[in-house]
Amino acid sequence: MRTACCIMSYGITKGMKSFGPIGSLKKNQKSKELIIQQIENIRKIFGTIDIYIIVGFGDEKIKKVLASKKNIKFIKNDRYGTCNYGYAVKLFLNHIKNSIDKYHGVFFIDNNILIKQLHNKRKNESWLVVYEGKKNQTKEKDFLGINTHDKNLKYLFYNMGKTSWCKSFYLTRHDLNVMIAYMNEYYDHMFLFEILNKSIEKLNIRIKINNIKSHKDYIEINGIKDKNKIK
Repeated sequence: MRTACCIMSYGITKGMKSFGPIGSLKKNQKSKELIIQQIENIRKIFGTIDIYIIVGFGDEKIKKVLASKKNIKFIKNDRYGTCNYGYAVKLFLNHIKNSIDKYHGVFFIDNNILIKQLHNKRKNESWLVVYEGKKNQTKEKDFLGINTHDKNLKYLFYNMGKTSWCKSFYLTRHDLNVMIAYMNEYYDHMFLFEILNKSIEKLNIRIKINNIKSHKDYIEINGIKDKNKIK
């Protein structure tokens, strides 16, 4: 039984509308694009894995970059300009609902995150990727912090605690089936953290914490200014 990955690569990153999707960003002409490095890292972490990419803005550019890559499926989000993650997640759940039984679970990751290493990749539990001590959070604004209860996520919210969410998480097949059955609980304009909060509150999904061990294993690229972070 395999694992799947869903990459959210459909939106317009602030300051990059004239450039194209952030997944096509690279450090220089000799380096690989962000989306390629992201997929290569995911495959090093999980081994054999099916990649689903939700595309929208600049979808043809992403498809061209990944033309030679195998086991990649694209899901088109035509409403990327008017809807948020809630709509994108429902698109993915609708797409995968008839084939979910061939997967242990699905790893979700946002399009601007590079994770180089993960420990404790449990297949039979849902978990959230977090990092404790990311930069100096007393000076940062609008980071997504976590509140936990008995080693499980209680809820996510802005500027909470000292542990920040790395915008990636894993959900088991069982929990995904619960979400598929209650897709109407999710609204089109929800953010990812709101989807997770509602899944915990309304659907009683339990999500454990998976800590990044080193700041070198987690990179967030927020636009052209961060392109030198893409090795």
